[in-house]
Amino acid sequence: MSKQRMVSETRGLGNLLTERRYFAVPAHQRDYAWPSGAVEEYLYDVVDAMHTGASEYFLGLIVLVDTDDSTSKRYEILDGQQRLATTTMIYAAIRNWLTVNGFTNEATRIQNDFIGISEIGENEHEPRIIMNIGNQDIFQEIVVNQCGDDLIEKRQKDSGRHSSTRKLVEATALCRAHISRLADQQGSDRTNQPRFYLNLPDTSEIRYR
Repeated sequence: MSKQRMVSETRGLGNLLTERRYFAVPAHQRDYAWPSGAVEEYLYDVVDAMHTGASEYFLGLIVLVDTDDSTSKRYEILDGQQRLATTTMIYAAIRNWLTVNGFTNEATRIQNDFIGISEIGENEHEPRIIMNIGNQDIFQEIVVNQCGDDLIEKRQKDSGRHSSTRKLVEATALCRAHISRLADQQGSDRTNQPRFYLNLPDTSEIRYR
């Protein structure tokens, strides 16, 4: 049986995600629960850090459990799944904007580094984050996999008004709308727009143990 191992250090979120390690929300943990207001606050805080030239943005304490099992490639998320899931939604929104606007190579980089990897011959991407049983299917469909706004709108209409699925879908739609507005604010220079988004991994900093 593998042993759990706790370590404490400060890591950049982008750096942590690109280590080719993955994350899993334990089955017993609650579903995605951030309301739109919390998602908006998080978006504005991260973007403000980028605009002000901050070298890092501290997300708060995220607790991950590693194991001594050499065959395991996933950290178990004990605390911080809301922030990690929302961060993945932001990256997915960036990927979507880059794809729609013809920046295919940049979109692929975002997808492979921060969201999920698709093996040759596979249609679905293996997600960096596996959500709990209540959220994983919808998270895979509209965040990990590329999809159009029409599918997100449909899933929003089909979900229960106060359900976790509804919160997750609304958060995804909010991230997409916010990213599109940010692109417009960068002006018409098609060099500045993708460069702004690709700076995001260097801005976020998390502490985990």
